[in-house]
Amino acid sequence: MIGLPFFIMITSWTICWLDLAPFVLHFLSTLS
Repeated sequence: MIGLPFFIMITSWTICWLDLAPFVLHFLSTLS
C-alpha cells in the first residue's frame, strides 16, 4: 500500500500546478 500516499501527493501537486499555470503563462507572455 505504499503507492497510495505517493499517488495522492502527485495528484495534489498536479492540481496546484494546474491552478498556477494561467498565472505562469501570463507572466511569461508579459516578459517576452
